[in-house]
Amino acid sequence: MVIFTNGGNNMPSTCSGLLDEGSYIEELKKQNNELLNINYRLQRMIYQTYSLYASLNHTGHSSPDINNKEAYFKTITALTSTIDAKDTYTRNHSKNVARYAVSLGKSLGLSEKELTGMRYGAVLHDIGKIGIPDAILNKPGKLTEDEFKIIMGHPSIGASILAPIDFLKDSRDIVEHHHERYDGCGYPFGLKGESIPFAARIVGIVDSWDAMTSDRSYRCALSREKAIRQLEDGSGSQFDPIMVKTFINSVISSLSS
Repeated sequence: MVIFTNGGNNMPSTCSGLLDEGSYIEELKKQNNELLNINYRLQRMIYQTYSLYASLNHTGHSSPDINNKEAYFKTITALTSTIDAKDTYTRNHSKNVARYAVSLGKSLGLSEKELTGMRYGAVLHDIGKIGIPDAILNKPGKLTEDEFKIIMGHPSIGASILAPIDFLKDSRDIVEHHHERYDGCGYPFGLKGESIPFAARIVGIVDSWDAMTSDRSYRCALSREKAIRQLEDGSGSQFDPIMVKTFINSVISSLSS
């Protein structure tokens, strides 16, 4: 279980200076209430995850059959829709990432079974954002160092939510590692190169592509040409270079202008 707390070290300020003591206390109350709500949502989602999976295994089978797996996936996907709803700039982001990921996976020769796992993991990749304050997700300006540290927690939170689901093990790797970088400078573990799970490397690329080509709270969408240049600039450092080349040549080129 991940519980967020307010360290209380940084007093909020305004353009005119520090808040007075009364305003500071009220601000802390607001922040703590939001954190309590986040912890409640996170606990509820983990409880629902355990309950859903247990209900699918009530017959005593070691794992749910394909129909139950799909039913479970649809249910938890409905839960993840609350994540996109939290951020007004990322509605449909998870579906877009899944669509691009499957397309790239096909171009890289993945099997149908692998593509199914890819689709699950791509749709669920940001499920951990249920534990991130709305004010941070929708902040129009640059994040502070402390705020970015909170954002960096969402892959681990997501992995914890999916931990009890045996058939989502490979998908869980995507959720936990899609922010790793090819040069080892990513998070949460600083994995490097091919030590990053194959599917997570795919989702890392398409997640960035959809983010770059969509409006965000802090900037407008990039043009296709500029987004391609960003991918090329990150090839070999942020992204797997072979996958970037395949994505540009096979997936992006097939998109309608």
